[in-house]
Amino acid sequence: MKRGGNVAIKAGTYRLGNMPTADAPIASMAKMLSAKLVADDRHFADLDIDLLKLR
Repeated sequence: MKRGGNVAIKAGTYRLGNMPTADAPIASMAKMLSAKLVADDRHFADLDIDLLKLR
């Protein structure tokens, strides 16, 4: 499966867990790339995504 397909599937999984629709693909891509996000939303931290605090 292509990378885009994996991102979409993972985003759908996150979305089923009550993550906001706009944040699901961001979380999915960050997780796939092991990237750090600049955010203060708790749902990213709940997914063990590395965060740089916004505030």
